[in-house]
Amino acid sequence: MTEPTFFYEAKGQVLVIHLPKELDHHNCRNLRYETDLLLSENYITRMVFDFSRTVFMDSSGIGILLTRYKGCIWKCSLAVWPFMAWGSRSTGY
Repeated sequence: MTEPTFFYEAKGQVLVIHLPKELDHHNCRNLRYETDLLLSENYITRMVFDFSRTVFMDSSGIGILLTRYKGCIWKCSLAVWPFMAWGSRSTGY
């Protein structure tokens, strides 16, 4: 049995996306489709990408982050965890 690639959490207006161990072109297509669907069906003002399990990311992974950022720049803010965390180890969402 294979492990699910992504885990999503909706906490109010915050969408937390727990990324897999490897973020490459094979699974970026699913991430793009699923986040587009979640953003269109919910009122999301902030997205948090959780990289705590991620050890590898190729250019497709970087591309998906940039397109999610560009897509939500006018309607929500974007955070990347744990690389851009400030203060304590808590994400604060």
